Amino acid sequence: MSEHTESSASLRLFAALPLPRELRDALAGWSRDKLRKTFPMEKWVHPEDYHLTLKFLGGTPADRMPAVREALALVAAGTAPFGLALDGLGTFGRPGLPAVLWAGVRAAERSGTGAWSGLADRRRQAAASGGGPDANGRAQPSGSAQPSGSAQPSGSAPPSAPAPLARLAEAVEAALVPLGYPAEPRAYRPHVTLARRWSAPHAPDRALLAAPPPAALSAPWAADRLVLYRSRLGQAPMYEPLAEFLFGNRDSG
Repeated sequence: MSEHTESSASLRLFAALPLPRELRDALAGWSRDKLRKTFPMEKWVHPEDYHLTLKFLGGTPADRMPAVREALALVAAGTAPFGLALDGLGTFGRPGLPAVLWAGVRAAERSGTGAWSGLADRRRQAAASGGGPDANGRAQPSGSAQPSGSAQPSGSAPPSAPAPLARLAEAVEAALVPLGYPAEPRAYRPHVTLARRWSAPHAPDRALLAAPPPAALSAPWAADRLVLYRSRLGQAPMYEPLAEFLFGNRDSG
């Protein structure tokens, strides 16, 4: 586990899955070159802030941080890497005035031989040696107090969470309930927030949401860690990683 020393009296925290560097770069390019021309949103998420929220903790006293880190480390130690891929666009809010533009996520099967843990190990080794992209990410919405994954849809809903991702979110929540973080009563609908607040006088063309993404955004990746983030309102990137927990690592925490 890697961590950042924090002395603030209260921290606004959430746990999330980061997106791999190469996926963040591809998503940022698509957003810049295509989506911004198609969807006139007021605020676009900083590429370093893309993530999949697992649990929003909110304001947390600094003296509770060791217990939070220990709980997340235990969850990560008992989790094996699994495959995910982005899966289309959607919005939250009124259909004629979307509040959020998001990308969904689906389960991904490993092509060829080998498990997701093998791909995750190779990515970690490449990142450690400086020979390839890392698997870290920071988090998400620039200009928003609530991380991606915690908003609830009133427009089009993201698909249900892939089974391994749903189990991980449930495990994170169960580990944090004893620390005073209440369980979320609403269904977990994972998504990556891309932009906020529709700014055009006309309603969006819903058919545009069905436009196929570039091939690079459909490529599967190995989810191999969870990260504890702090929200820094008004800054860009907005989310700062405080601690990282590798899946299957019994020494974390």
